[in-house]
Amino acid sequence: MEIEFHKLLRRQIDKYLTEDCKTHPQFKSFINAVNESYKSFERDKNLMDHVFKQSEEEYNEINESLKSENILKQKSISNLYEVIKMLDSSVENQDSEDLTELSSYVSEQLKKRIFLQEQLNKQLEFQNLLMDISSEYINIPIEKVSQSVNKSLKEMSEFVHADRAYIFRYNFAEKTCSNVYEYCGEGITPQIDNLQDIPLEMMDEWVEINKKGGSIYYPNVEELPESDIKEILQAQDIKSLFVIPAMTQNECLGFVGFDFVKHHHNLSDTEKNLLTIFTQVLVNVRERLVLERNLSRTVEMLKKLLANLQSGILMEDEKRQIIFTNDLFCNMFNIPVSADDMIGLDCTNSAEESKTLFKDEEHFVQRINEILEEKKIVTNELLEMKNGKFLERDYIPIFINDQYQGHLWKYTDISERKRAEDHLRRQEEKYRNIIANMNLGLIEVDNNQMIQYANQSFCEVSGFEADELIGKNPSQLFLYGENNMKFLEEQIELRKKGVSSVYQLPVKNKRGEIRWWAISGAPNYDDQGNLLGSVGIHLDITDQKKLEEELKLQRAKALEASKAKEVFLANMSHEIRTPLNAIIGFLRELKRVGVNGSQQEFLDYSYNASQHLLSIINNILDISKIESGEMLLENKNFSIRESVENVITILKPKAQEKGLMLTTSFSDKLYPVFKGDPSKIEQVLYNIIGNSLKFTNQGKIAVDCKVLQDLPHQQTFSICITDTGIGMSEEYIRSIFKKFNQEDSSISRKYGGTGLGMSITKELIHLMKGEIDVKSEKNVGTSITIQLVLNKGIEKLNQEDSPENEQIVLDGTRILLVEDNELNQLVAENSLKHYNCLVTKADNGRIAVEILEKEQFDIILMDIQMPEMDGIEATQILREEMGIKTPIIALTANAFKSEIDKCISIGMDDYITKPFAEESLITIIDKHIRPQKNQSDAVPVKEIAYDLTGIRKLGQGDEAFIKKIIALFITQTQELLPQIESAFNNQNFAEIARIVHKLRPSVEAVGITSISSEMRELEVSAKEQSMEISKLYLLFEKIKNTLMNAIAQMEKDHL
Repeated sequence: MEIEFHKLLRRQIDKYLTEDCKTHPQFKSFINAVNESYKSFERDKNLMDHVFKQSEEEYNEINESLKSENILKQKSISNLYEVIKMLDSSVENQDSEDLTELSSYVSEQLKKRIFLQEQLNKQLEFQNLLMDISSEYINIPIEKVSQSVNKSLKEMSEFVHADRAYIFRYNFAEKTCSNVYEYCGEGITPQIDNLQDIPLEMMDEWVEINKKGGSIYYPNVEELPESDIKEILQAQDIKSLFVIPAMTQNECLGFVGFDFVKHHHNLSDTEKNLLTIFTQVLVNVRERLVLERNLSRTVEMLKKLLANLQSGILMEDEKRQIIFTNDLFCNMFNIPVSADDMIGLDCTNSAEESKTLFKDEEHFVQRINEILEEKKIVTNELLEMKNGKFLERDYIPIFINDQYQGHLWKYTDISERKRAEDHLRRQEEKYRNIIANMNLGLIEVDNNQMIQYANQSFCEVSGFEADELIGKNPSQLFLYGENNMKFLEEQIELRKKGVSSVYQLPVKNKRGEIRWWAISGAPNYDDQGNLLGSVGIHLDITDQKKLEEELKLQRAKALEASKAKEVFLANMSHEIRTPLNAIIGFLRELKRVGVNGSQQEFLDYSYNASQHLLSIINNILDISKIESGEMLLENKNFSIRESVENVITILKPKAQEKGLMLTTSFSDKLYPVFKGDPSKIEQVLYNIIGNSLKFTNQGKIAVDCKVLQDLPHQQTFSICITDTGIGMSEEYIRSIFKKFNQEDSSISRKYGGTGLGMSITKELIHLMKGEIDVKSEKNVGTSITIQLVLNKGIEKLNQEDSPENEQIVLDGTRILLVEDNELNQLVAENSLKHYNCLVTKADNGRIAVEILEKEQFDIILMDIQMPEMDGIEATQILREEMGIKTPIIALTANAFKSEIDKCISIGMDDYITKPFAEESLITIIDKHIRPQKNQSDAVPVKEIAYDLTGIRKLGQGDEAFIKKIIALFITQTQELLPQIESAFNNQNFAEIARIVHKLRPSVEAVGITSISSEMRELEVSAKEQSMEISKLYLLFEKIKNTLMNAIAQMEKDHL
């Protein structure tokens, strides 16, 4: 097969090779190889052409693409600059064609835009949340507020990623604040229980910022300076915090706070603003709830007021449907349902339905229609009902913003008032007729004091005719004396002020006679309350005035006679008591030295006679004291049992002498101690039991004491004295208490007596606010019962240790005896020497003064009536001129209170009346020298009873201030201790507690701590009445003694 050569090679072979060469095997191989080379080159060339052609096409395509891309790039750059201008209008340079730079810038701006959009979305979301929260509180019931507040705190916390939210309320009155609401996120420990009543002083700066409306933001609590606030916040693991004040228009109520515990948090201004708005929403909710609560309370009060008004109330809306009514309205109109069931009913036909109740039915309906049509206020419209009652009707239309909203009907039952007014009208007519015809002169004057009316009686009293009086000034017609003009002007001023008065005035009538008028003047008003002038009623009291002057004269004479009687009795008392003192004293001395049998009998007779004489004098003086009001009662602790037994002890020998049984019995319920006057009670018992002994010759006398009523603080008891004596007639019982009265003269001759005993007894019992009852039958016996009401007293413990039961020792006591009567000197001296006293005698006051200028005594016994210088003058010299403080005891034969008061007022310490019992004299001497003896024998107390450390610190060492405080304490204590004593006497436990409470701070201030527990116990026990009064008094005794000891030390140390 012939080989197909490449056309170029064929051309070369045909041109340059021979056939031999062409057919030569070896050459043929060579030619084949060349041919393959040509073919390979041809193939490569074709391939290259093809590739180049494709490359050229691709290049052209790329070139076109590059051109398009360049155009697109320029367009993109242009678009990017447009976008940049939109994102940032401040960019003006557009030279840069770096797409990367431009893209980065655009990307950055887009990111900012996206961030702002996200912030805006978050703000919108926050605002929506606030709107949702705000809408939730619209018309929310009060009971659901707390639940909603907690929910709102949770939602707000979650939104701002806070871990805890809370609300605090300030209490500026207590200077504290407290956590009232709290929300805690997951894993956060609640703190509300630990944050109650926090003192504001721990957060002064915080509070001041809040009060000014400022918020508090701590992005990092750890960076705060060391303070109480930082300590409180770190204790709660708080890392960041934002607090907003809860402000109203007038005050800061508290604050709302958000804590970030798990991480620090930077709040944006937007978040802060929105949280502030949230806080204000809560404040507004609180304000609205307060207003709603107040409004609800006001509405409820108004409903209660309307419901309880003494009027029937009906309130209707503009459609005449009932809004409110009360039960009284339903009762008035015979409506058979309750007021609550009436709400909402239609009242359109109510007038027609109710008209049958009223006297004029058609007028009732017609008038209601007229009122509703006019819609004007109607008041005090009178309605008469068929049942005789009268109603007063008021109508009030209700307009709100000029829009009619309904009305209120008010019906008041004025039947009683109407009847009263009708009665008053009839009475007025009646009294006008009386005034016109009465014997009292009446005139009316105007505001210029001109007479407008005068009745006939006034014309007769004054002597003028009516036409002579009208238009005249009464002061110009009748006034007598210039001094009375000023008084009359004062009366006119009183009338102008609306004041009435009654007075007496001398006047001159038409005839020129001086007469006395009693005038009752009163202001005169018209129906509108305007002052028209005055009205005067005049009564001629000239005759009464003359009688009054005569009575004054008689009274002066009576007082003079009474004074003369008192002087006479005082002189009689002195003249009789002085020698009687000597008689009784010498009889006592005779008994002491001893006598034989017959002498003893004469001595007993003499002693009994002297005692009888003394009893008569005492009775006469007692009557005089009672009549003059000088008889006073003591108020001290005593035992009624002991008082009865004291009298029985004295009278028992006489009973045994007459062979009579004298018995006593006492109720077991009788209180052991009372407050009263034991001496007066014993005097009463002595009189009554003494009379029973006198008038009973056989049988017995029984004294029976019973409790009639037992109250916590007092008892009512009776003492009944029953005898089997001669008895009394009913006629005599009616006059038994008259002075100097006995049943018949034979009684006086046989049994003796002055007839004053029972009169004195009754007066004393009445003085003690008691009662006495006498029952008797002639020749059978007598029963006399006295009944007393006494306050329970204080049962003092360990009475056997009291000074009264101690043996009196007066050895070596120096006594100055000032007495002008030698016999009385001797009697007193013997008694005093029996007790080993050292007695110096002075015959009158002048000698006593001279002795006391040279010597000192423990006590002075001073007679009152003495020659040269009496006891009164001598005492004044000793006290005022010589400054002697020695106790002075008055020896007086005048037992009247006026004399005794005079002795005490000039500086005497006590008194004893003649004739005196030796025991009384010795006891009173011991009473006044005992304090001196105790003081001299006492061991000095070194313990300081007070501590002025606190006072010194308060006064910063100012001694004048300290002395002033001490003086105030002493004054107050010396005033209050007697008040407590008085409260004990009256068993006024509340008063005891009050005074002790008042005293305690002062005692504690001066450091008297030893009685602190006793004072607290006394105050509490007295207030609760939880302790027996005797134990309470023992507490008081300890307190009083401690305070008096402290006062004595203070006076010695500082004053």
